Order: sequence, then structure tokens, then C-alpha cells
Amino acid sequence: MKLAGFMLLLVNSAASINLKYISKRNSVDGCIDWSVDLKTYRVLAGEPLRVKCALFYSYIRTNYSVAQNAKLRLIWYRNKGDSEEPIIFSTGSPAE
Repeated sequence: MKLAGFMLLLVNSAASINLKYISKRNSVDGCIDWSVDLKTYRVLAGEPLRVKCALFYSYIRTNYSVAQNAKLRLIWYRNKGDSEEPIIFSTGSPAE
């Protein structure tokens, strides 16, 4: 009886270790909350810039429209002194 109990304990602990490993491996860090992985990028107006965001790493590797169809929102902000304002790309005006 003690051997069966020990084997059950061993199997349960192995299963919980595997669950922890899977959840850690599939976790996504950064770009989830305000000021997480906040970085400043300098770029010329009209030039493309590649910004890495962990929110899009694991399951969306295509483009912005696919991300929006999946109900994900990524809002870019321009820092103007003490305040920030959203950057609206659909207007076609170049960045200031």
C-alpha cells in the first residue's frame, strides 16, 4: 500500500512539474501593460521602424490587420514633453 501511495505521489509531482514548465514556456512578457518594456526609438519621419513586442511573438506573426481581427489593440503614443498623445496613422500625415 505504501508503494502505491509513493508511486501516486511521484506521478502527481511529475505532472505538476510538467504543467509549470508548459505555462512558463508559453508565457509572454512585455507589451501587456503600461510602461512595461518601455523603450524610446528615434526614427526619421516617414521611415519604417521595427519594434519588437512580445504580445505578437507567439501566435500572431503576420501583420497589423490580423492582430486587429483577433481583437488585439496596439496603440502608439508620441511623447510631447509631459504628456503623450496617440499617433493616428490613418490620416496620412507625417510624424511631427
